[in-house]
Amino acid sequence: MFQVADPKTGEFLKTNQPGELVISGKSVMKGYVNNPEETNKVIEERDGVRYLHTGDIGYVDDEGMVYVIDRIKRIIIRPDGHNVFPAYIENVVTKHPDVKECVCVGVKKAEFSNGKIPVAFLVLEDGHKGEADGIIEELKEMSLRELPERDVALDYIVIDKLPMTDAGKVDYRALEKEATEL
Repeated sequence: MFQVADPKTGEFLKTNQPGELVISGKSVMKGYVNNPEETNKVIEERDGVRYLHTGDIGYVDDEGMVYVIDRIKRIIIRPDGHNVFPAYIENVVTKHPDVKECVCVGVKKAEFSNGKIPVAFLVLEDGHKGEADGIIEELKEMSLRELPERDVALDYIVIDKLPMTDAGKVDYRALEKEATEL
């Protein structure tokens, strides 16, 4: 059985509200072998029911369908405490015909004592790099139309290609470092 929990409070949420997916049931693991510390990080017991925290952000709709949006580690907590889901920004930005790829990361800024701001890294379709300023303006307008104002990227950076880890996944840490250095 799936439940959705608020990542900050742990409170179970209603349908169509995004949060961390937690699973209960007979087939959920008992824990990590010989590693109670890691087990305690992902298994929680409430009212006699064991829940496995998946680390995935998602929601359950009115029909009971489960949707995975992102990973909890990728949530960007803005300086005002608002949670931003990078996948929402990425989905809007990649609708633009001149954007080949987009990855959004949270970047710490010196003027804020806590939190991070969402920064979108863009790989443009071949031959469109010279039009970057105009494309970024269009992306800002699209984002404000399709996302709540607090969920839009506050900066856009055009790069030639996304950095990858040895495992073939996007290297989010490299992007965070690059944005911080700019």
